[in-house]
Amino acid sequence: MKKKQAIKKILLLMKLTTFLICGALMQVSAKSYSQVKLSLNYSDVSLNSLLDSIEKKSDYTFVYNNKLTLNTSKIDVRVKEKTVPEILSRVLLPMGLDFKIMSDKMIVILSADGEQAFKVSGKVTDKNGMPLIGVTVKVDGAAVGTTTDAQGAYTLAASEKGALIFSFIGYLPQRVPVENRPHIDVVLQEDTKGLNEVVVTAMGITRQKRSLTYAVSEVKAAEIMHAGADNIGSALVGKLPGVDLVGMTGGPMNGTRINIRGINSIDGNSRPLIVLDGIPITDNDDSFAGRGGGNNAKGSLLNYINPDDIETITVLKGANAAALYGSQALNGVLVITTKKGKSDKKGLGVEVYSDYTYNQRAFMPEYQNEFGSGTTPYFTTFAADGTPIYTGTSTLNFGPKLDGRTVQWWDGQKRPWVGQPDNFKDIFQDGYTNSNRVSVNGSNDKSFFRLSFTNFNYGGFMPNMKQGRNSLSFASGYQVSSRIKVDVQLMYNNINNTNPPQRIDRASNYPMPRNEITSLFESNYKNALGYYMTDSIRKISSNFRDNILRPLFWDQLENRYTSNQQQILGSVTATIELAKPLSLRLRYGTNRYFNLNETREKWLQASDPTNATDLQGNYVRTLDNSYRNYMEALLTYNKSLSKDFKLSLTAGASGDDSYGYVNTAYVRGLRFRDIFSLNNNKAVDNNAPRGSDGGERYMALFGSGQLGFRDWLFLDVTGRNDWSSKLPVQNRSYFYPSVGLSYILSEAVKLPEVINYMKFRGSYAQVGNTVPSRYFANEGYTYSNYQRADGTFAVKSSIATSVPPLDIRAEKNYSLEFGMEAAFIDNRLKLDLTYYSNKGVDLINAVNVTPSSGASTIRINSGSISNKGIEIQLKGDIIRGKDFGWQATLNGTQIKRKVLSLADGIKERVIGNPFSAVFKAVPGDAPYDIYMNKIARDEKTGKPLVDANGLWKFEGTLSNMGNALPKWYGGFINDFNYKNFLLTIAIDYRYGGKIVSYSNTLMNGAGVSKESLYGRDTEHGGISFYTNDAGKNIRLANGEQPPAGKVLRTDGMLIDGIKPDGTPNDMIVSAANYYNSRYGGFATEDAVFDNNYIRLGEISLAYRLPNNICQRLSVQNITFSLIARNVAFLYKSLPNVTPNSGLGTDAINSNFEYSAFPSVRNLGGSVKVNF
Repeated sequence: MKKKQAIKKILLLMKLTTFLICGALMQVSAKSYSQVKLSLNYSDVSLNSLLDSIEKKSDYTFVYNNKLTLNTSKIDVRVKEKTVPEILSRVLLPMGLDFKIMSDKMIVILSADGEQAFKVSGKVTDKNGMPLIGVTVKVDGAAVGTTTDAQGAYTLAASEKGALIFSFIGYLPQRVPVENRPHIDVVLQEDTKGLNEVVVTAMGITRQKRSLTYAVSEVKAAEIMHAGADNIGSALVGKLPGVDLVGMTGGPMNGTRINIRGINSIDGNSRPLIVLDGIPITDNDDSFAGRGGGNNAKGSLLNYINPDDIETITVLKGANAAALYGSQALNGVLVITTKKGKSDKKGLGVEVYSDYTYNQRAFMPEYQNEFGSGTTPYFTTFAADGTPIYTGTSTLNFGPKLDGRTVQWWDGQKRPWVGQPDNFKDIFQDGYTNSNRVSVNGSNDKSFFRLSFTNFNYGGFMPNMKQGRNSLSFASGYQVSSRIKVDVQLMYNNINNTNPPQRIDRASNYPMPRNEITSLFESNYKNALGYYMTDSIRKISSNFRDNILRPLFWDQLENRYTSNQQQILGSVTATIELAKPLSLRLRYGTNRYFNLNETREKWLQASDPTNATDLQGNYVRTLDNSYRNYMEALLTYNKSLSKDFKLSLTAGASGDDSYGYVNTAYVRGLRFRDIFSLNNNKAVDNNAPRGSDGGERYMALFGSGQLGFRDWLFLDVTGRNDWSSKLPVQNRSYFYPSVGLSYILSEAVKLPEVINYMKFRGSYAQVGNTVPSRYFANEGYTYSNYQRADGTFAVKSSIATSVPPLDIRAEKNYSLEFGMEAAFIDNRLKLDLTYYSNKGVDLINAVNVTPSSGASTIRINSGSISNKGIEIQLKGDIIRGKDFGWQATLNGTQIKRKVLSLADGIKERVIGNPFSAVFKAVPGDAPYDIYMNKIARDEKTGKPLVDANGLWKFEGTLSNMGNALPKWYGGFINDFNYKNFLLTIAIDYRYGGKIVSYSNTLMNGAGVSKESLYGRDTEHGGISFYTNDAGKNIRLANGEQPPAGKVLRTDGMLIDGIKPDGTPNDMIVSAANYYNSRYGGFATEDAVFDNNYIRLGEISLAYRLPNNICQRLSVQNITFSLIARNVAFLYKSLPNVTPNSGLGTDAINSNFEYSAFPSVRNLGGSVKVNF
């Protein structure tokens, strides 16, 4: 074999030599044969393949020595109407190659200047020997290049006297001469200055992070999608310092609370502005509109942005970072940048992704399973044969012990009297989440694009609860000329929701009896004719029928509450270079939203179509349509004034128009069964459609300037003037400035070697805040009909009891921030520390007016509020090894909120009072303090006061039970990598806030909780007693029997308190009365719990197939992942329900629990393939 190869080489050399001699003797001139012109467009092609292509398109034949490594390197060739010699000169010379035209049909490829182009290989590592994957390796001055593989290895062709350029994000580029070396290993050094790290800031301006004078946080695509998140909100929990995120338990069908740096306005919401690819989008808090079907939580529009389309999310915190966005950014900004298809590698790329998770019911309430339904520990009703009867009429669970005896049920069947530990859990079901995506991207020298389609399906924790979502995303950019570039983004979402979660609070009032069998409810919720309820289950308590059977069985299984939501988000941006330092950016964007909600409720019972008084069934059709158009012009000027000074200036104008309408048409009773049409109305009165519409406009002029000195000192100045249509005409204009300074100490002076980087920053900003609602400052009235005595009607009108605030001004917020960023120990430890203080003034408050004026209140600018906090992010490269690494990130936020003042003479303000739980703002205290009724206590002894029956008494005035908002929150993220494996574990935590949990107190009051076991019998600490003829409970000594005819009870309890007459309490009460009197009502101190927790939020284990296997499969990359979300609570102070079980996402509802839906644990896997 070796002999044949040697002979072959000798013959080839002889052939090549002969060609050269003949060429010299014949002195052939090639000029006449070089006029053939070709157009070529190749990406990532080998030189050998390029020469083959040229041979096919021309009459040339190429001859070369096989030592020339023409297959090793990949090149890009794009030429139009060029001759073959022109093409070869452009391609070969940078590779250290030359060519000779021997005749009209032959070209010989040679090494330049007698040099031999040859194969160079090696390995690229960091200074700790860890291989760097994806390093770009190029031949200096040539279009030849490659990237390192999973082992950091590379191979390409280069000239003996050429040089290689190595570059990688986060590392300093390095130029290495070849010097006739076939093997070159390179160690790259980290870029400690951070010059390559850029972030997207206000108005979509990309800036070096080192130059920023305020704190920003950024999350990249890999951090969002590593655990297969089903919405953005849940993917960000614990990953961003200063950002408080809490999701509702309804999964992707419910919203997420997002709060940045505290409460800035008492009336307004605390939700940040969402900016998608430079365009503000309409986002909203979410909550249950009311009880029953049709009052479902609607979710947030933020839910419907496909997480996998996101490249980065940058958080601009508070007024300092977001000053250029105006009053809409008072609560900070989430700047979302989507993937664009840009790539260093030209050509076409395809990515396919799929994930599936099994959503397991988890964190269910812990019930007692020792005592069944009833108010006495013995049965009171018996069948003819003496069998005890369970009637299902009692809503309490202080009944007979669940000892397995035979009992006759409400349906006449006999069953064992045993506990049903999972009967509440069995109402619900396990669900699933599935996402499938395909994306195509491509780029060349002048353009790029990315097209992505995602199909998302969710099956919820109730029957027929589901969501289907199809998302189409397109992004493209084109360099029209050397001075003009155009970018286009388009996102379309089509979401179909069926039977989303409804508020089921009364299932907490009347929980499932501990002996009840769920399957009986399921088999009896409708009769043989398909109407609501069988005759058997009609006998049980109406509280169970109306609050469990109907909402959780009939509504979910028979009725349909649907919505079809369509959302279009699009923008066009043109960037024009007017002159070398001056450019103009023009942008237009739109956010259009359409939602069709329909309620279809069936007949509950048979109904005569002609009987207009018996209204059965319901059909409601609501159309919600809105748009938001955004226009912006931005001038940018960047110039180096001298060797030391650099100047950047921006000036711009924007307009933001919003308009929307909601129209509802409905029928009152269906004339014909289950025909859902507006023409099938049974009621005789006219069901006039109802609706509303409205719009608003923001206009602004803004500008900013930055002066940099020697790249280590930066001064920022911004100013913005807003005009808001929501304010009175005379007050619509308001201006606010900001100023900031950034000082990079490590560049200005020499620091100890242990300190690699140190920066200090400070900023001051002012921002305005318009009024909470569109027509807040307008006069309004309502009108209705008045029936005269003769039966005719007249129109009457009325005005609101609050005087219109015709001179209201924009609220103002002043923000001060200081921070430090540092890197230590070869950049293995990085610290980002921020202290901030903001103060809101001219807050809008309602004050009382003289009743004789005909009004009760007027809203004025008066009051102030403050937020002070510390944010910290600590990143550690804990272990660096050749095969194993461990990186950790700790985020933490500590915050103090305080109401400084209200209006003169106003001592407190009630912000909200859901179900008698009062949330207040009181000067000197934090906003959203919870006020409830405490247990009445004796002033001298501190013991509880009891009433005349020996039961609990509560104070008549409300007391402060603590603040609803957390004092500490954050996350701890760990990445462990071993060869091609990556394990990520994310933990989030919250500490210091309170929550109102009515589910917990009502579980105690109804006797279904484990906490209510005490006192049930002697074993559980109960007191023996009997009830005499006067109705008084008489205590019995141990072993003592009651008088004849009296029942011995062992469920007595004695409150260690003081009677109304001041003497110690000696009145025995039953366990049922004890627990129900203390826990059976609302607005008591027992409903307030600490809401502290540490949650294991995400675990993912990813494995990337080795490159050699991927090459055999003709793919670039395949990654398999095991994923788990909402895994476990390592600690939580709130019993029985999860900390995120609130009724909404605003500051009140997120801290108020009265609907114990199950939370779910997501377990599954994903696969991603790149072609």
